[in-house]
Amino acid sequence: MTEMINELNRKYNCTIDIRDLSVKYLKVNTGREKHEEKRNNIITPDRDYVNRLIKELDSIRGKLGVVEYNRCRNELRNILITGDFDDNEDIMQSVHETLENRIYKSDTKVKNADWKFLENYLMKAGYKPVAVKVGDNIKDYAVYFENQIPSSDNGKKGTIKLISQRPYILKYDDGGFVEKLKLCGKCIYYK
Repeated sequence: MTEMINELNRKYNCTIDIRDLSVKYLKVNTGREKHEEKRNNIITPDRDYVNRLIKELDSIRGKLGVVEYNRCRNELRNILITGDFDDNEDIMQSVHETLENRIYKSDTKVKNADWKFLENYLMKAGYKPVAVKVGDNIKDYAVYFENQIPSSDNGKKGTIKLISQRPYILKYDDGGFVEKLKLCGKCIYYK
């Protein structure tokens, strides 16, 4: 009988008290809380996500050029209407391409003071800045920089001199697998 009770206790995460025949469930840290916390940093590409991106566009109205703003809004609406929401990869590729082309690559089209609003929008969309800083070895972060401009100034060879556009990474759920998308930045490094 004791073996059976112990097995039930393990299987159902409970305590069975033979004296009063009651079952008391215990709160046990199963690690799920940590797993859920990690999942919070992973985007689920569903209709709610795309709707949220469209609504959040109001936060950059007037900061992004009118043409780019309207194109971004229209492309996101088109994804919402015609997108295959059974294919997470397809939705995320479409969203990523829109945000990259209409917002991230608008860095040279907006005022420096307005760029922070575009970065905030990207972070609300799930993009996280890559933890790279001036002085880091360019080889360690080369995959995150599309434009790597060499500098002949005096400095430690192979290190980053200036980051002119921060790189970002986004993680999303693709049918239970975590996939990554990058927004590649720009930097100058000592050659």
